[in-house]
Amino acid sequence: MRVWLLAVSFFLSLICINAFAQRQRCFERSFSTGIKTVETKKNSFDETIMFVNAGLPMMRFDIRQYQAAPANNFTNVSVYMDYKAKKRYVYFVQTGLCTEEPISMRFQPFCIALNAVFVGTDVIGGKLKVDTYEESTDGSKKRISYAQDTNVPVSVVTMRGPDVTVENFVSWVNQTPDVSLFTIPSACKKMNKMKKSKDNVNTKSVIEKVNKILRRSI
Repeated sequence: MRVWLLAVSFFLSLICINAFAQRQRCFERSFSTGIKTVETKKNSFDETIMFVNAGLPMMRFDIRQYQAAPANNFTNVSVYMDYKAKKRYVYFVQTGLCTEEPISMRFQPFCIALNAVFVGTDVIGGKLKVDTYEESTDGSKKRISYAQDTNVPVSVVTMRGPDVTVENFVSWVNQTPDVSLFTIPSACKKMNKMKKSKDNVNTKSVIEKVNKILRRSI
């Protein structure tokens, strides 16, 4: 009987340890951060400011895309994900164009995959301790640098064949962004729903980028 109780106690301890580890790999449900992205395939550089409010629940992505050619070519766009209304708005700041599309996905927290493999720990800048994990999903391999002490990601390197994408997270703030940041632009409310927006190259490119970020939520 005593052996059985010890076995049960040990098993429950493993469950608690696993649950604790799982919580530690998930970031705060509400936050804001900057993301600097370089993609070798597209020969481009993007700067994104991301706002997440779990209470609404909504997300906003302010994206500035730079293309190497032609020179000085960039796109300034904001994407609003309204999970309650189940809609996504893509608003091009330069032209005032706005597309609206339905979404079926639910709001989910951002986490490192449960099956991610721990690689090791490094120290950046002589102070910041960073844990590295590897994930294999959707035919690609990701190497994630994660600061456990502050519970924020530092960088994500995604390798798919010869193509490499590097994302660096900066100015991460574990605080709920103000609700005013999620006000849908008036242009999106007045415009007609663009059912042919999937044929718009710029819109497709922006949605593809946002979907890559959203794949980190589970």
